[in-house]
This record gives sequence, structure tokens and C-alpha cells, in this order.
Amino acid sequence: MGPNDIFCSPFIDFVNNAGLMQLVTSPTRGDDVLDILLSNDAYIVSDCWVDSPLGLTVSIQNLVIHNIVHFNIHCGSSSSTADCDEFV
Repeated sequence: MGPNDIFCSPFIDFVNNAGLMQLVTSPTRGDDVLDILLSNDAYIVSDCWVDSPLGLTVSIQNLVIHNIVHFNIHCGSSSSTADCDEFV
């Protein structure tokens, strides 16, 4: 999930102890997964996918470009869903 150092270890320990799962598994910037979507319920979040950056079609050197993370959150009854997008 990340480097084993004094900065990342407490966060990784918290995620593991709370039973949270990282749902973003595709790279969001270059080859790295920088975005976090955590859940302790495998059924509340579905259809998590990474899309190309908004409005940018070419990669520009030294420009920080993050991809868009899309996901669906299921709330309440089985017929109720909400679409949520995260723009980074």
C-alpha cells in the first residue's frame, strides 16, 4: 500500500485495524495510485474506475496531471444509488 516509514506506517496501521479496503486499484497519475477511496463495506461502493484527466489529451512534462476517479455509492434501499465523481 505504501512505503514502510514513520509517515506512512500509522496511516496503513489505521486502515488495516479499521478493516478498510482501498478501492482505487488503477494508476491515477503516471504509474502511481495516488487517490484513495476507502470502505469497510464491499457492497456500498461499486463500479470504481479511473478515467483520463478532464480536458487534457496530451501529457505535458512537469505538469501534475491526475486522472478522474469515478465510483457509485449505494445508499439505503436496493433501488437507490448515487453517482459520485472525484476530480483531482
